[in-house]
Amino acid sequence: MQYMIDYNGVSFPYNDEWKKIGVSVSGGADSALLLYILCSLFDAEIHIISQTRCWKSRPWQRHNSLSVYNWIKERFPQKLIIRHEGFIPPELEWGNKGPNLIDEY
Repeated sequence: MQYMIDYNGVSFPYNDEWKKIGVSVSGGADSALLLYILCSLFDAEIHIISQTRCWKSRPWQRHNSLSVYNWIKERFPQKLIIRHEGFIPPELEWGNKGPNLIDEY
């Protein structure tokens, strides 16, 4: 059954059949807070997806996303939380003057 869960005035859709929830965690405040709320509200397996990216302009992102993961694991030891990490090559990132790739459409 699908319904909405209210958390301090913010509504989250939820379905009882969902057994896994994925969330992209950069290590910033927005994704960290969303992850905390999801862990607080839902009894589901949580998959954290983090990308190693912006290593020239924001090299701390990987460290921050790992810190968020470790902090969440300490607060929710009973919950199955799995972290997945990927890599976005610099060639696909934005350069100093805009995107490095030109959209061909």
